[in-house]
Amino acid sequence: MFSLKIIVSAFLIASISELGRRNTLAAAFFAALPLVSILSACWVYWETRDNALVGCQLEATVWLVLPSLPMFLAVPAAIRAGFTFPVALAGGVSLTVLLYAISIWLLTRLGAAL
Repeated sequence: MFSLKIIVSAFLIASISELGRRNTLAAAFFAALPLVSILSACWVYWETRDNALVGCQLEATVWLVLPSLPMFLAVPAAIRAGFTFPVALAGGVSLTVLLYAISIWLLTRLGAAL
């Protein structure tokens, strides 16, 4: 089963990146779909048949998607400001990690189930 997960996941990522070289909008559309969340929920369900576990995973995912969104604005802004892609990406990932830490801290203080 693990090999199947790798093959399907890698195929999706490679297909989207290939599409991105030809059609930016189409690639962005597929990249914006929550494919990783959907696939991981399917894998968890198929392996456990535990509806509650899948539900908890998807609910926690919602709270962690929110702090990742600013990266999609910060990286292009940094590139437009003259930073190279690797530097802009590193800054965007660093911003996301910081926002994850703040969000997780805040959510646990508020008693959210993560």
